[in-house]
Amino acid sequence: MTSLAAAEVARGALAALTDDRGQRAFISALERALERALAGVDPRARALALAPNAKRVRPRLLCELACALGVDADDDATVRAALAIELIHTASLIHDDVIDVAATRRGLPSVNAELGNAAAVLVGDEVLCRALEALGPVQGGALLGPCIAAVAAMTRGALREIEANGALALDDDAWRAIAADKTGALFGLCGTLAALLARDHERLARFTEGARALGVAFQAADDVADLADGTDLDEKNPNLAVLCAARADPALRARLLAAWARPRLPAEERAQLVRELLASPGVPQALAIADAALAQARAAFGDDTTRPGVRRALAAGEGFLAHARRTR
Repeated sequence: MTSLAAAEVARGALAALTDDRGQRAFISALERALERALAGVDPRARALALAPNAKRVRPRLLCELACALGVDADDDATVRAALAIELIHTASLIHDDVIDVAATRRGLPSVNAELGNAAAVLVGDEVLCRALEALGPVQGGALLGPCIAAVAAMTRGALREIEANGALALDDDAWRAIAADKTGALFGLCGTLAALLARDHERLARFTEGARALGVAFQAADDVADLADGTDLDEKNPNLAVLCAARADPALRARLLAAWARPRLPAEERAQLVRELLASPGVPQALAIADAALAQARAAFGDDTTRPGVRRALAAGEGFLAHARRTR
């Protein structure tokens, strides 16, 4: 799947997170805040953050969960919280592209391709600082602690993912632990900040857990969807569907490890491996893990699944899973 096709699919799934009565105005306010917050930052980072095909998954999720708890989407604190989350995400994309030596992101040259890895790391760091700066005035800085904890978890998850590259050694629990940090931590932060904005400490833990589990479901579905373009094979990433397929078929595992032992994976061999992976038991096994994570999210939200914002958030997860099932 090309990055453009992936973006179109994601937009379709995100229809469940679009409330015509509030989301359009909220996203417009967020994008104006992004322009202000990124004043003076390297123009490549600004272009990445403000790219018209940016999906704003996490800010949309925050908005839905906050509104479910009675918070006004137009409130300055809500927009600032969404701004911080989107800037953290942008910084993580810049840093991920350094790690993956990626050439493009959102249809644009990546920051590292334009500036080199060293400068790109520093640009990502500045974007991260702008995220924390945005939250300083909110509730006397009370929202900064959870943001810092989420970034620390994302960093730990990314480090463990790097350690696992090219080995096919992770079991399901180890993959879930990485996904819960690298992807789930920022989703979970959406639930945390929503509850804090509403000053609803009774729901704080449940909304954090539910949103974090939703992030794991998104990552599992994304791993299946990503099989089609072979990028994870090129980068030797611990893709869940690849891990499941390798455990189910020792011969396929051996071919994958042999391919990864060479400096470059030829296009024809990569295409053949993709076909085998898509036809393997690894795909349904990965989808089962995604389903379990989505069920965990529903259980965590409990009776609040009747609230429209929570219902739309879960529907977005179901949309991503439905697309992943069509990958085969």
